[in-house]
Amino acid sequence: MFNKPVSNQDDVEREPASERQRQSRVSPGSAATVGASVHMDGRLSGEEDLLIEGKVTGTIEFKQNTVTVGSKGHILADLYAKHCVLEGKVEGNVFAAESIMVRKSAHVTGRLVAPAVSLEQGGYFSGTVDMDAETEDLKKSFASKAASKPSKPSNDQATQKQATDKDGAASLLQAQKTS
Repeated sequence: MFNKPVSNQDDVEREPASERQRQSRVSPGSAATVGASVHMDGRLSGEEDLLIEGKVTGTIEFKQNTVTVGSKGHILADLYAKHCVLEGKVEGNVFAAESIMVRKSAHVTGRLVAPAVSLEQGGYFSGTVDMDAETEDLKKSFASKAASKPSKPSNDQATQKQATDKDGAASLLQAQKTS
């Protein structure tokens, strides 16, 4: 009666929400890491969790994973992830399919778009927040590739696809159909 083991589930239920959120940070050993001495320019993408402690400029796309900008991290980029934990300096737009957490050590300037956004007391934020889960920006950013494919080719000889270059100009591509 008195020697019953304590259930971990009970501990989790009693644990404050802020403590559970602290544990959502990507740990250095379990994720890809951009080290403090690394500077990257361009597009960074992957299929695993990411911890940024260095400087990244451009676009960061880890749409199915958690991206943590560590306390030493500095990004000048648009960031797309399932979950974002911001502890360092962020300049740019942050889009998350599920949540964005701005920690007290963070200095964030830009736009935050996610269904759930939290800001710890002491964290710096200047910009706008959009928490509408149905916003067009989130739908476009996280649209599945299958949904964007046409169900039938436009003709039997070739499938036509419209592509947009980085300047926004549309071009037409032809893909030969294989039998």
